[in-house]
Amino acid sequence: MTKTLIVVGSVPGGANVGQILLRDMLASLPKEDYFVAALLDPKEQSAWQEQNPEPPANLVFFLNRPSEHAVRPWNNRAGGLWSGLKRRLSYDRQVKILANRLEQYIGEVGITRLWGILNMTTVVDVLFDLGKRCDLPLLTQVWDDIDYLTQQRGLDSTLRQRTQKRFGHLLAKSVKTAVICEAMAKHYSKYSGDHCEIIRHGLADQVTAQTDYTSPAEFSIGFSGGMYAPEAWQALFEALAYLNWQVAGKSIKLVVLSGKITLPCRSPANVQYLGWRNTEEVRSYLAQCDLLYVPYPFASHLRPLAQLSFPTKLSTYVSLGRPVFAHVPQYGSLVDFYDKYPLGALCTSLDAKVIAEKIAALAEDTNLYEASAKTVAWVGEKELSQANFVRQVKNFIGAEAVAG
Repeated sequence: MTKTLIVVGSVPGGANVGQILLRDMLASLPKEDYFVAALLDPKEQSAWQEQNPEPPANLVFFLNRPSEHAVRPWNNRAGGLWSGLKRRLSYDRQVKILANRLEQYIGEVGITRLWGILNMTTVVDVLFDLGKRCDLPLLTQVWDDIDYLTQQRGLDSTLRQRTQKRFGHLLAKSVKTAVICEAMAKHYSKYSGDHCEIIRHGLADQVTAQTDYTSPAEFSIGFSGGMYAPEAWQALFEALAYLNWQVAGKSIKLVVLSGKITLPCRSPANVQYLGWRNTEEVRSYLAQCDLLYVPYPFASHLRPLAQLSFPTKLSTYVSLGRPVFAHVPQYGSLVDFYDKYPLGALCTSLDAKVIAEKIAALAEDTNLYEASAKTVAWVGEKELSQANFVRQVKNFIGAEAVAG
């Protein structure tokens, strides 16, 4: 019997993308064969336990994740050296303690395989340390590029290189690696060869193309998720101001569902802010919109995020059968996806007029709107369906992986 221990910096739930992905992957697997070691900080643990008084059977235990963010007391070389020394004395010691606990649990329970979801730098470091003394078959899964993760943590160049080297070692050692998109698979082939497989979230197996507009008086643009693309948002508001918040004889309304927002609004606007909502509420509100917005960062330092990631929100969007407006840089992973599947409008510009023209085309051209909605429905039932998601997960963890 194969017993798999999942090491991840998240927990099954519905509070964020990581929790949802983990929850839905586990839902497709036999509970008695998969166990979760969740690396969370104490606040995350308390918040999750309050929301989930009865934890899932396959949640083994929490491990206290140390702070991953580098802190510099001075913004100079001395500050960098102090930060690096502190990390080696404190963070590295905590990593060894976590690896020791995992090693002990593996021996006690008889774990036969590891599945590392490398969504946190701590997971990378703990699995690297554990691998020195525990030679079990390893599966790895990547949601966000390691360059982006280390940059986000504010690590200096030495620590970034160390983490990236360890990340590459884990992928090279892995029997299989699951990634989020084709661009990431190609990029990581230098570590894993041809052992990369794609796992993308899917929600529905039956999607109805919504080919009619929602209202004769209003054109609604919907968005749900984190707001990490300020350049795109700035350009969108400039485009809507260029249109005077009117298109095809209708007023434009922007519907935003997000736990935290910063909107670059310098003129009158029509925005409905609904805060954080659960998955069911998100679907309900977005279903009432005509066009769904996916922005990606244009900033050069966030190029790895745009180039090597894939928006999980897209699975929610396509399940609703409405056209999708992707606003991404030319090198973004969605460019190739839209070349294959024209889900609505694709804009790789920050020019307000160009963006306005893309929105107007979908608002005014009923044939384009209908064709886009039908493509969305097809993708929702095939490429980003729940059945395909489950199939990808099961293929990834299949029996052949153990034999490798």
